[in-house]
Amino acid sequence: LADRLIGFFKGIGGLNLEERRKPQRGKLTAAIADHKYDVVVRTAGSTAGEQLRLRIIGDEARYKIDDIGLTDEQVAVARELIHGENGLILLTAPPKEGLTTTIYSFTRSNDAFLQNIQTLEYEIEIEIENITRHVYEQNEEKPFSEELRRVVRTDPDVIVIPEIRDKTSAIVASEAAANKATVYVGLNASDLFDGLRKWVASVNDPKLIAKSLRAVFHQRLVRKLCPSCKTPYKPDPATMKKIGAPKDQVLYRPPEPQVDKHGNPIVCQHCNGVGYVGRTGVFCILRFDDELRNVLLKGGSLADLKAAAAQKGGLSLQQMALKKVFEGVTSIEEVVRATRSPTSRKASPTAKKAG
Repeated sequence: LADRLIGFFKGIGGLNLEERRKPQRGKLTAAIADHKYDVVVRTAGSTAGEQLRLRIIGDEARYKIDDIGLTDEQVAVARELIHGENGLILLTAPPKEGLTTTIYSFTRSNDAFLQNIQTLEYEIEIEIENITRHVYEQNEEKPFSEELRRVVRTDPDVIVIPEIRDKTSAIVASEAAANKATVYVGLNASDLFDGLRKWVASVNDPKLIAKSLRAVFHQRLVRKLCPSCKTPYKPDPATMKKIGAPKDQVLYRPPEPQVDKHGNPIVCQHCNGVGYVGRTGVFCILRFDDELRNVLLKGGSLADLKAAAAQKGGLSLQQMALKKVFEGVTSIEEVVRATRSPTSRKASPTAKKAG
């Protein structure tokens, strides 16, 4: 049955049915309820046999920075960075936490009619209109950094690099940001300062980093409570004090299981009994200002940077997530799950909307 199912999706996705080992990628359009969605089809061989992965591209194909979960204050910061002077904006997240969606949302928030926007990517997952996109084909004779230099020489206003895998490319991106362009770079990291540590180590030039880096973002995804069945409640006073909630604050969570008079489960038709529908981002932002630049230029360590940044506040991802709890968007349990370190987080049900 599994082989037949994989074969079916490979066929309608335009993949080679005979190839069972090398990774393949295709796309199809599917009607789900009253909506049509693009579906990315991926297959690859493994020791356990051929694997199939489907990604449904939903509303995130149109997202801008207002749509990804930033608070009003964070949206204002993002807009200032987008429309301000040139520099590098480092966007970080653990794998599968919506980083690509965020990078593309920043890209769409630039004016594609007034600016020359170009991307350099290993593969294109979601289409974006009115920008120039370059797909890098791996070649030992022409590394990614050389292709990036070629893009820089065309004098773009905005350069988007969803993934950087080598140190030389990090240097090229920083040089472009220092000289003229606004550069968005995606980097997998376990937390904000892990992302900053990796970037500092990759560029390995305090003067260049101080001249180019404008901000570091970090994010996680939290599942959104189902609006049809979420249940209000008031935690005990100790919990309210621990999370910093006002005494009269009402919180929400998924409902307790219910049954009808015959003992049959009563299932919410909107979320199919999961209690959550879709996901949204939770962000913290570190603006790389003159104080942090001076720490870096004086030879300060990552600990020194963290100490200087901590005085500014607003860097706790959990605190940002709790704001969504107070707004009724998500639950305390979901915040605890989502803001754990990636190595300690337990598997959870997959949300309906991928990041």
